[in-house]
Amino acid sequence: MSFVFDEATKSASWDDGSKQVILQNLRQVRYDAKRGVVLALPADWAIRKLNVYNGSGALIAQLTPPEDFHCEYLVEDTAYGVRVVCSGTNVTGDILDWYFKIDLIGGSLAKMGRAY
Repeated sequence: MSFVFDEATKSASWDDGSKQVILQNLRQVRYDAKRGVVLALPADWAIRKLNVYNGSGALIAQLTPPEDFHCEYLVEDTAYGVRVVCSGTNVTGDILDWYFKIDLIGGSLAKMGRAY
């Protein structure tokens, strides 16, 4: 797949074999070759969802972090594929970043460990 993300236009594009696919208004996007999906964070920080698209560009899932967490950025991981880092506050009000595993079968984000 010839996957391209253009930060200036906040758009991602690729060829699915039959057509050119373009997604717009993105803050960050990654192609997860392990699972064959495109994971995208909307440019609008108020939208707290991680969007999951198939190779044809169809939205197949929208995953929301737990309450009081916000998706910050996506990271490549050789063991888990792409993971999302979410920020949340602890009981003392400190903002902490956590790695979340993207569970496509269960349709959820699973907290894995602290991101430093």
